[in-house]
This record gives sequence, C-alpha cells and structure tokens, in this order.
Amino acid sequence: MPTRNPLKRAFLALALALALAMPATAATKAPTPPTDPIHAYIVQHAGTAKAKAYAPIVKAKAAKYKLPPLLIAKIIKLESDFNPRETSHMDALGLMQVRKGHAKRGENLYDPSTNIDFGCRILREYVDEFNGDLHRGLSAYLHGPIYVASRGVRSTRYSRMLLGAPKK
Repeated sequence: MPTRNPLKRAFLALALALALAMPATAATKAPTPPTDPIHAYIVQHAGTAKAKAYAPIVKAKAAKYKLPPLLIAKIIKLESDFNPRETSHMDALGLMQVRKGHAKRGENLYDPSTNIDFGCRILREYVDEFNGDLHRGLSAYLHGPIYVASRGVRSTRYSRMLLGAPKK
C-alpha cells in the first residue's frame, strides 16, 4: 500500500537514492595504496615505470646492507639520474656509478640489481670503516677512503647534498 505521508515518502526516496548510489561510488573509487616514500621519490624523479622496476631492488639491497633506502635512491638520482646505462668519464658504470675495479670478472654493472648491490656493499664498507659516519662514508664513496682519512674530511658537498648538514 503506497505511503501518503509526503515527508515519509521523501525520506524513502532519499534512502533509496543513497542506497543505489553507494555501490557505484564504492566500485569506482579504488583504495589508495599506502604511501611508499621510495616509490614516490623515484616516480617523482624518473617516472612510474622506473619506480616499479627499481624501488623493490633499492629496498631489498638497502635492507641487505642496513642502509637507508631513500639515501640509496638519492644516490642513484645524483649519480646517474636513474639511467642504468650511464657511464662516467672515470669509467664508473650504471645506476650507482660503480667502477669496474669493484666488480668481479664478468659481472654486468649495467644490470640494475647487480649495480645497486655493489654500490650498497661498497657504501656499507666505507660507512663501517668510518665508524658508522654516513657523511664520511658517502665522501669516501665519491672520493675514496684514503682521501677522506688522510685529509680528515668530515663531510663534503656530495654528502651534504644527500644528507644535509652534519650534526655537530
């Protein structure tokens, strides 16, 4: 039996409209993925395709060598601008610009996973050599550990670009 009360009728019409609209909006609105700062950083600087390819590698290798993954992504941006085929005038290769002397014979330093693994391992060794000091470790990554140790370097422009000013 139809309802004659206009207020009740309006309420039922509104409830029906909302019920019909809810599934449509819920189906079209995809859940937002959790924010991953590594993925977001790479998307911002190199695009979605490179972020999908490199973010998992960066996170895995950084975890393996106990390094901050965002720092590794920043090194890659600074060293190669996310170009896996980058070659410097000093014969450093790939994303993290690893020199050939660090690789074993036959290792492909243009392979992103291999390159990031070598770069992280080298950086971890330098950070450990300088008692956990990331500034000095990064300075050694660029200039070599002998330069950093013999000159008493505490930080360089390179390390400050990646980490900010060192804490006193």
